[in-house]
Amino acid sequence: MAAVDDQGGCFAVGKVNYHALFPRVAVIVHHGGAGTTTAARAGAPQVVIP
Repeated sequence: MAAVDDQGGCFAVGKVNYHALFPRVAVIVHHGGAGTTTAARAGAPQVVIP
């Protein structure tokens, strides 16, 4: 995991267990691929950027 900004609020990671992570986040930004269903089931707001 590595910070991608100076504020420390945004991180880039490799492989992640979506089922464990998504219920704990404020928003999910994704490309609309395979993780879309998992994001929807987590109930977090989503931003899809194709």
